[in-house]
Amino acid sequence: MHKGKFQTLQSRLSKRLVDWSERYMASSSKEILIKSVAKAIPTYVMSVFKLSYSMCDDLTRMIFLERRRTDASGFKLIKPQRQRETSHNTTPQAYPACLTRMMRQYWWGVENGRRKMAWVSWDKLVLPKQKGGLDFRDMRAFNQALLAKQAWRLIDQPDSLCARLLRARYYRNGNLGDTVFSGNASAVWRGIEHGLELLKKGIIWRVGNGILIRTWRDPWIPRGPSFRPITPKRHCRLNRVSDFLDIHGVWRLGLLQQHFLPADVVAIPKIRTSPHGSSRTSSHGNQIPKCCSVSVVRTS
Repeated sequence: MHKGKFQTLQSRLSKRLVDWSERYMASSSKEILIKSVAKAIPTYVMSVFKLSYSMCDDLTRMIFLERRRTDASGFKLIKPQRQRETSHNTTPQAYPACLTRMMRQYWWGVENGRRKMAWVSWDKLVLPKQKGGLDFRDMRAFNQALLAKQAWRLIDQPDSLCARLLRARYYRNGNLGDTVFSGNASAVWRGIEHGLELLKKGIIWRVGNGILIRTWRDPWIPRGPSFRPITPKRHCRLNRVSDFLDIHGVWRLGLLQQHFLPADVVAIPKIRTSPHGSSRTSSHGNQIPKCCSVSVVRTS
């Protein structure tokens, strides 16, 4: 992906922070600006592309920055590098690093061109307020959450134009959850792969008639953390959840007791079924299957 695509976004955010740094603001005002304005600028880009964070705290190794200049206010303005004609497939390696560094610098402030003391680590500030933080967005986690929503749209709306195009190109003979992602995929597809990693941790099948659900592989039991049977896979021909239902959609307890451990035998009959309804995926905890709310907090 052409790295010059991000230079305008980089300049916009840097200019905003420089303008704000020229004014005296209380901490509460800075908090509002960071949350409502600065973090909203890169939202669209982060909902489409996976932005690497391998160099999150190292501005000197950012491949699209040439130099840093300190203006009269003491804030370090980051100037984008001129785009080289030979770089056509370069992905920004530290874009979230740049955003996070600028956020930290603006929050703590500078004096006489030198950065002030940071009394609390940034990892603490990005925690929710109920956990002692200020609920600032973690750019890495926010990026993955937005991409997970894109992956969910492909699953929930398989007949949309975008889903049909990507399915024809990348996963013709399977479903998105079973797709093996190739290394030469497009930047958009790599972003969906990154979001799907998060989505798989909270997606679950609603049984319906159970025909589409693979008993030992798919997540279909509403019990964490994997939503799969804890019973080890056995050599049997009952590989679909529908095999454990009768024609009226009632669980066949005899078969359950024969093939599952007691913990699964207790949990499975509590699942509602529908003999005339097809199985579908939904996000665990959501009552509306068409709505997927994804959030993630990076933990150490």
